[in-house]
Parts: sequence; structure tokens; C-alpha cells
Amino acid sequence: MVRFAADLAAAKERRSLSSLIEWAVCQALQKIVVATPNEQQISALDVAKEVWNEDEIVRLFLLAERYPTLLTTEQRQLLDLIYHNDHFVISPKSKAFDAGEPMQKIRLKEVRLHWQTLKRVVAGDLPRSKLPAGEEILVGVPSDSTTKTSGKRKP
Repeated sequence: MVRFAADLAAAKERRSLSSLIEWAVCQALQKIVVATPNEQQISALDVAKEVWNEDEIVRLFLLAERYPTLLTTEQRQLLDLIYHNDHFVISPKSKAFDAGEPMQKIRLKEVRLHWQTLKRVVAGDLPRSKLPAGEEILVGVPSDSTTKTSGKRKP
């Protein structure tokens, strides 16, 4: 029945069905509130616009810095793998470490080089030992990042 109604609406609007669906989803994303910092309601579409970047890695870090409560379990696990391995993070003894946001502490080139491996470890397809060796460290992980990564899928 929903499909039939969508076909009717698409015909009335002189749109393809996929165009109607995209329009309807966009309308819903403008109405669904996903964050309320400082009592301000922010829609899913507004968050997406704010953190959007063609680079998936940069987009993840932007989301983590601005809206850590919106991270998925997999995204939190990726960040934990990155933030807790000194292969991916500049030395806490470095002057640059004390300056700025968590993303400025990241060796982005190294993260990009090992991105697919990081994702496969989080998915449980590879053991954690496939990541570059590094000392475990604690860095200023975004405040809602509480999930530790074991390299296995969580049930």
C-alpha cells in the first residue's frame, strides 16, 4: 500500500519514484532532532551539513569532536584504536600535543595508510595484531567514546 501511495504522489508531483523518496527523506531529516547542545535543537540534516567532508576519516573526526553522542559503536571502536595507539597519535611529550583539538594530535597520514586495516579490525575480519605496533596511550578521546576495542564484533 505504501508503494502504491508513493507511486501516486510521484505521478502527481511529476517526479520519479526515487526523486520523491529522496525528497521525502530530506524532509524527514530536517525534522528529526538528533542533538540539543545548549538547548538548541539540531536536525540530522544540520549535523550532516556541519560535519560533511568528502574524506571519510576527516568526517569521522569532525563528528567525534562536535557530536560524540551520535557516534556508532563501530565509529567509537575506530577512534579507540586510533587514539590509543602511538603509531597514529603524536607523542604526548611533543609541544604540538598540548595544542588544540584531539584531531590535531592525530597522524592523519598514518591513519589514511592503515584505514582499511583499522576498519577490518573493528569488523572482526582481522586480528588487532595486523595493526602497526605502537605503545598503548590515552589521549583526549571525545567525551562519549567509552567503548574499548577488542578487535571482535560485539553481539
